[in-house]
Amino acid sequence: MLTKIKIYYLFTYYHILLKKHGIKFLFDKLSGVQKPIKEMDFSLNDIKKICMEIEEVRAKHVLKDKALCLHRSLVGYKLLREKGIDINLCIGIAKKDFEAHAWLLYENEVINDDKNYVSNFNIIFQTSTEEGLCE
Repeated sequence: MLTKIKIYYLFTYYHILLKKHGIKFLFDKLSGVQKPIKEMDFSLNDIKKICMEIEEVRAKHVLKDKALCLHRSLVGYKLLREKGIDINLCIGIAKKDFEAHAWLLYENEVINDDKNYVSNFNIIFQTSTEEGLCE
């Protein structure tokens, strides 16, 4: 239950930060985040369950129509990094239409979105320079 309250709070917090300071402020803040010192023992399935819980809270949040992929990915990035998981946040723009999208990667696998959908975007921001879809 405490995790759901924290997720709810983080959706609100990131929404306010984005409104007040803009996306560049958050990009700069995230660019300075170091990798976790020690990764905890989490399976890919455990990580995906956390992402599903984030989506469940988002769907019931008062900002559900405004808290979409960026908010969801920011919350996931924060929670998973706190657990010592080396997660990567990616933001891209569509290759054809003018559209932007955000998603998370763990060991080069998209964990909070559809891999085929994400392949339609060129990366404009990433939190890691390791090889993979965020390159």
